[in-house]
Amino acid sequence: MKKIILKLSVVFVFTLLLPLFLPAASPENEIEGIHFSEISWQKALQESKSEDKLIFIAFHTEWCGICKRMKRNTFSDAQPGLLFNQKFINLSLDAEKGEGKTLAEIYNVRRYPTLLFVNDEGEVIASATGFQNARRLTELGQSVLAP
Repeated sequence: MKKIILKLSVVFVFTLLLPLFLPAASPENEIEGIHFSEISWQKALQESKSEDKLIFIAFHTEWCGICKRMKRNTFSDAQPGLLFNQKFINLSLDAEKGEGKTLAEIYNVRRYPTLLFVNDEGEVIASATGFQNARRLTELGQSVLAP
């Protein structure tokens, strides 16, 4: 019985001390992907103008398997995250719901995922459809920004 109590005590103390030895969560330790703003289209256009940034729109649907794969693998990757979070206003829109549906109709979006780069006037600067891995998406973003 004493051995069991001793073992339980050791496990309990170890459990209490474990957080002291784990690295604290900080921006340097986190790998962050693209942060998508949950703002209206009009607000995105205003921010685009005031911050002198292009708007990146990722159109998706609930049923699109490739869209889910991009969300899981590409958009969560640190490489495009570093570029897109700094240089673009990022929107992820469901092309079958709400404002996403309206914009998908305006921009004639028919395939998913569709990625658009839009200026502060709402004009499409560049686009891509289908799966893009992190490297290709980063290269696409860089090419849009190149003079």
